[in-house]
Amino acid sequence: LLDSFQTQQGSLKSLTYGGDSQATGLRRACYALAIETLKFREVIDNMISTCSLSKDRTLAHISPNLLRVLVYDLVLGEGNIKGGGSLKKALMAHKSRLHECLVRMKIKAKVARNIDLLPEHIRNPVLLPRYVRVNTIKITVPEALSHFTTPSSSSSSSTSSSSSSSSSSTLSSSIDPSPLSCVPDTLFPDILVFPPDTNLHTHPLLTSGSVIIQDKASCMPSYILNPPPGSHVIDACAAPGNKTSLLAAIMNNEGRVYAIDRDRRRLSTLERMMTKAGASCV
Repeated sequence: LLDSFQTQQGSLKSLTYGGDSQATGLRRACYALAIETLKFREVIDNMISTCSLSKDRTLAHISPNLLRVLVYDLVLGEGNIKGGGSLKKALMAHKSRLHECLVRMKIKAKVARNIDLLPEHIRNPVLLPRYVRVNTIKITVPEALSHFTTPSSSSSSSTSSSSSSSSSSTLSSSIDPSPLSCVPDTLFPDILVFPPDTNLHTHPLLTSGSVIIQDKASCMPSYILNPPPGSHVIDACAAPGNKTSLLAAIMNNEGRVYAIDRDRRRLSTLERMMTKAGASCV
């Protein structure tokens, strides 16, 4: 997963969730492990170099990313490596030295927690709102809003043109922190804006394809093109299909959208998404 991400074969999320070979729980665990390994990469690389793990005859021939994952799991994660085999045996022989190295790094940095070894921008990242697009092929915006908590003070002003200059951070701060609270976006009324940590993955509207989790920036090409109903549109790099289904919605599902992608696996994902979204014109 990390090797594919490093060679820019896709985003970490699309590489994790794009295939069908793994159960959802395993994918989620893999994604979390990959994220944490990338987050602590500089710390891990420092330990690998200091402890000269590359000189170990067993560890010297494996992927650098695999070694990083193993070191993270052993020293920074759960403290153990699942499974067995020669790799686990080889790394366990270095466990004490790796822990000593980590302790020395924290003493040098004058910190007590592992997370405090990370740079400020990683420890406290800027959290963007969670954007969710209403799939107007299946449901109207008012119908979608009826399923969520909408602060009355924000609902009327957020759709007016006078408020379109508000920034995402200002809009995010106006959202009630209670679960499933949202406001319509100031620029695109089909987009609902939720607090950053909102989890909608099991919500009926999402599982039915009535709303779609989609970044605001990802929506812009389709909105800018704004094809009228009955148009013929070519989406030349279509998978996984968020922009494609938005094109279909803008066209009221009338006309034709030709979705093209070089990756057959990702194209299969697109086909499933179009069925779920009800985008029959694709």
